[in-house]
Amino acid sequence: MFFAYIFIFLVFIIGALFCLSVSAEIYYEYINKVQKARITIRLFKIIKIKIPVKLNKEKKSDEKKASAKKESFSLEKIKTIFSRITDALSNAKSDIYALFSSISKHLVIKKVLFETEYGLKDAAKTGMSYGAVWGVVSCTLSAIDNFSEIKNLELNIYPVFDRECFNLRTNCIISIKIAHIISIGIKILKIINCFSKIITKEESK
Repeated sequence: MFFAYIFIFLVFIIGALFCLSVSAEIYYEYINKVQKARITIRLFKIIKIKIPVKLNKEKKSDEKKASAKKESFSLEKIKTIFSRITDALSNAKSDIYALFSSISKHLVIKKVLFETEYGLKDAAKTGMSYGAVWGVVSCTLSAIDNFSEIKNLELNIYPVFDRECFNLRTNCIISIKIAHIISIGIKILKIINCFSKIITKEESK
């Protein structure tokens, strides 16, 4: 009887954990030509994990550059790669649709901040481009909102007429339940397996 209670208790704990949500905050800024980014993951609203993000690209050595120059893609190789990707997409079409459908249904976008200021050399061109910039950003955020509703949206675009500049600050907070993360992970592995089988099959011929 004692072990039965322990089993029930463990099942209850595991079920409760699966129902809890994990949230992630993604922050990026480009201010005065300096980039900064951070990712913060919060588990159960208690545990806080900060993931460092390195934005500076490492320079390739001279040997790597030399070997990269030697590599070339022939037309036949491009056709082969394209054919494999097309076949994989065709076979995994239903799984890809199920993946995006699951993400759209279960992913919660709690907050999106998009703030930018820009200025061109010509003040008149800055004013003329303002509508286009606003339209592109608004359409992009609207597409994201149609995919998964944005609960809190803050959009600020500031034209600067007296100097040439470009600064950007973005922040996004998303949330999803652990059970849904596992479900989405299984779908992703299924798609990867489908791609792997087709590519391996083609290479073995």
